[in-house]
Amino acid sequence: VRPGQFQVDQAVFEIRSIYKGLYFKHEAHVKRITDQGTATTPWPREAEMWGGLVQLGYFPHNAWDAIPSELEVAGRMAFVDPNINIAGNDQYEYTGILNWFANGHSNKISFEVTHHVLQNPAGGYASEQRYRSQWEFSF
Repeated sequence: VRPGQFQVDQAVFEIRSIYKGLYFKHEAHVKRITDQGTATTPWPREAEMWGGLVQLGYFPHNAWDAIPSELEVAGRMAFVDPNINIAGNDQYEYTGILNWFANGHSNKISFEVTHHVLQNPAGGYASEQRYRSQWEFSF
């Protein structure tokens, strides 16, 4: 890979909304990648991909005072088609999320459980569970 070998053209559409502890987030992406290298390659020299996600979250303290206001519960569904010219290679993600905010939104601990589904162009699916924890802080 050489600097400047790949030309990337992309567009993103994003929308977010918050109302009384409930939030909605949506993203859509489209990307075209062109290999401008001079060597011949066995793979396509141009690929177009697209994907997106929808996420809903809620701070349950808004409904029940006994729940700490720092807790957020969310769910996300995402997909990507890594090359729209190849049928049956889509990837899907279904995620449950717990976030704990400290010091406003400058300090967050997250725990996620994700079910990934990978479609095989030859037929069938592969899937797996992933678990992730993360501490995110800003200063």
